Amino acid sequence: MERKTFSILFFIKKSKPLKNQEAPIYLRITVDGEHSEVSIKRSINPVHWDELRGNAKTVAPYARELNHYLNQIRHQIYQHQQDLKDRNRAVTAVSLKNAFLNIEDDENRTILQVYEEHNENLKLRINKGVSRNTYIRHVTSKKHLERFIQTAYKMNDFYLKDVDHTSIVRYETYLRTERNCNNNTTVKYIKNFGKIIREAINKDWIKTNPFRNIKLKIEEVDKPFLNKIELNAIIDKKLDLIRIAQVRDIFAFCCFTGLAFVDVKSLTRC
Repeated sequence: MERKTFSILFFIKKSKPLKNQEAPIYLRITVDGEHSEVSIKRSINPVHWDELRGNAKTVAPYARELNHYLNQIRHQIYQHQQDLKDRNRAVTAVSLKNAFLNIEDDENRTILQVYEEHNENLKLRINKGVSRNTYIRHVTSKKHLERFIQTAYKMNDFYLKDVDHTSIVRYETYLRTERNCNNNTTVKYIKNFGKIIREAINKDWIKTNPFRNIKLKIEEVDKPFLNKIELNAIIDKKLDLIRIAQVRDIFAFCCFTGLAFVDVKSLTRC
């Protein structure tokens, strides 16, 4: 199994002082560069906070009790990490935060949380029944969905139970207008989203399929191709910029081998 980078950090938000002028303490969980933050419902005078160590300075009158509490939380997160591994669940920043908050019921599951867990599982299965291209495609799809939620609903996430026909149609419109996706690209992103919804239905996280009346169709596209004369003209073209010449050479290599650019990109030296 691929080893994950994992870290826990406690920090204060000086920009959000409380009425008593203390700063709230937050927990940040980072897994493979992705992080989630949550308030631990404690605060401290900023002058008593050790930013380097991520705990209260010993001069603080309540330092011992607070630091003990922080260590307890740290221990809980490590326990949740091991528990997720034991249950063969994706270990992500989001899943660890939800475990810490004791969010397990289906009512509180969110779209991006479920999508992130789906992508983490895909990542573990790369070259084990799942291609890297499939993983990358779903990572891109999740990013589009995340931007849509932020743009359309002014939220960072969306409850899974709230996905309905209207929200899917709005997402389709967003892809076509805001992202300028053509029909076939739009359909593919919508179908990727539909895969996440089907998995949620299969796991009984939602009872009704919001895609049941969604009708999308891939359009036939007449893809033009270069003839021999046109391809040779590109190959023989003198290019002064090395970077552009390399792009041309890769394109020619793809033409002669039939490999997609994403496949050529993954090639390595023997």
